[in-house]
Amino acid sequence: MMQNAAETLRAGGYFIASIPDAYNLVVNKLWDIERTFRGHPRVLSTPRRENILIDELSRWKKIDGNKFGNDIFSVEFLIEKENIPLFGAKYNFHLEGVVDCPEFLVFLPLLKKLALKYGLEMVLFERFDEFYNRMKNEGRSLLGNMQALETYPPYHEAPLLGQAPGDYLHAVQYMQNSTGHRKIGTLSHSEWEATSLYAVVAFQKMRTTWNSEGKPEYSKL
Repeated sequence: MMQNAAETLRAGGYFIASIPDAYNLVVNKLWDIERTFRGHPRVLSTPRRENILIDELSRWKKIDGNKFGNDIFSVEFLIEKENIPLFGAKYNFHLEGVVDCPEFLVFLPLLKKLALKYGLEMVLFERFDEFYNRMKNEGRSLLGNMQALETYPPYHEAPLLGQAPGDYLHAVQYMQNSTGHRKIGTLSHSEWEATSLYAVVAFQKMRTTWNSEGKPEYSKL
């Protein structure tokens, strides 16, 4: 896959994809939720300057040892938590009324190494929720065209996607603290939790030269 992407790009071109955030799925969710529900809560620091807070963890539904989620999604791991392979780390992802399919963890350091082998330098890795917060103003018109957000409060008492208590508390608080907003576009908190399982990743094609043996060599632009 990485070779195909690299060979279709000119120097300076970008390959952009979405992948599961393996660190968030395994460390922040699967391992730490299990510790929390066993009665040993703790705050886990992540490399991306965030903390997983206990009151946030407590909103998640613990289903069994290898499965977790909330009212709209679930993740069920099909591997041993203490022996996760670099390839083939499989889990089932279920999103209510939308998708039910197997997915695989992506080990980021290995992905970066494979990409460099074909002259692709990783220039961005950002979780969906972080990417959205950074780009929401620039992408406002696109969000509207895609009808990506849910109107809150809904028109004509239409049913809301989020059903869990407090799913729209953030929207209520935003409107209370803002002037002139009677309705806003938003996601339920349960949906927002689902987006945090995935990340945006981008690679840039490096400059290619050929050595005396006819093999490619790559350098930064």
